[in-house]
Amino acid sequence: MAFFLPTAWPMRDTGSGASEQTPFWAALRPCTRTHPLCLAAEALRYASEGFRNNRDLVIEAVQENAEALLYAADSFQNDRDLVKDAVKAKAEALRYATEGFLSSRSFVLEAIQANAEALRYAAGNFQSDKSFIPEAVKAKAVALRYA
Repeated sequence: MAFFLPTAWPMRDTGSGASEQTPFWAALRPCTRTHPLCLAAEALRYASEGFRNNRDLVIEAVQENAEALLYAADSFQNDRDLVKDAVKAKAEALRYATEGFLSSRSFVLEAIQANAEALRYAAGNFQSDKSFIPEAVKAKAVALRYA
C-alpha cells in the first residue's frame, strides 16, 4: 500500500540563505528508513476518510509511527482489538489510546500481555499502583523491566 504525497513540495532553508525544493518527508524530519510510511502519522492525518477507515492501513501506519493512531477513524480509536493490535506492534501506541482504554485496568493488562513495554506508556496511576505491578508481571514477566 502506498501513500500519495503532494506534488507541490514545501520550500526549506538550506542554511546558506538559499531555499530549495525538497520532498515533503525530508522537509519534516530525517527518517532512518526510506519508506514513505515513516511519516505514517502525517499521511493519515491528512488522508481521506476512506484511508482513515482502512484497518490494515491503520495498523501498518501505527507500526511505523504510533502517533498514527490519533488520526485513525474514531471507530478504530474505540476498537479494543485494533488498539490492542496497535500496542502489540508498537507499545507506544498505548500513549495515543483513548482515555477509556488508558483508565481501564483490564485493557492495560491486556496491552501489557500483548507487549510488555506497554507498561512504560500506561497511566501513571497504574505504574505507581503497588497492587497493579504484580498483576502486570503475572500477565507478562518482562513487564517488570518497565515498572
